[in-house]
Amino acid sequence: MFKDLIPPPGPPRGLALAQLVCRLGDGAYNICAALYFTRIVGLSPFQMSLGLTIGWSAALVLSVPLGHLADRVGPRGTSVTLFVCAALSVASFIFITAFVPFIIASCAYAVSQRGGSAAEQALLVGLVPKDQVTRVRAFVQSSYNAGMTIGAGLGGLVLLFDRQGAYYAAFALNGIAFLVAAYILRRLRSRRRRPPRTAGRPASRSSGTPRTW
Repeated sequence: MFKDLIPPPGPPRGLALAQLVCRLGDGAYNICAALYFTRIVGLSPFQMSLGLTIGWSAALVLSVPLGHLADRVGPRGTSVTLFVCAALSVASFIFITAFVPFIIASCAYAVSQRGGSAAEQALLVGLVPKDQVTRVRAFVQSSYNAGMTIGAGLGGLVLLFDRQGAYYAAFALNGIAFLVAAYILRRLRSRRRRPPRTAGRPASRSSGTPRTW
């Protein structure tokens, strides 16, 4: 029974693990962000809401260009790069003391987080056989839910302490989670397929033609 709850080894398990780790950090951040930016940084509730709205609106507008970028350079490299950028943007939150830098950091975080997640979904399609995509997607979604739930619980502990250092720890957790997810995705390898042989001819092994299998 428990085997049915664990993704198959290889890319499916790696994708699910990356999703679990990444959303664990996001869950903690989502719980802590509002109080941190209002109580610690000193932004007004209106400024905080406006900054977050601008950030996620920028992510929505740039989702199409980022999709084209993933098509050109590949979803693996795009997701890894954007998750690293997300980690850096989370780290920048501890240096924010005014509204304008908050808007910039919010845009960087939202764009890189949303774009990296979208590229990760495209990577899933490229790594998993077509007949397994739906099943693996279910595992990844379950990992998403589990990560957000665990992260929210950790964020609740941060609110319990309600100290600047505790909020910093939540942001550090989010940043490290993005880096770990990027590392996992970078190490995933797709299955190489043997090129079809032409009827009546053996596969070429000449030194001038590199093998692809």
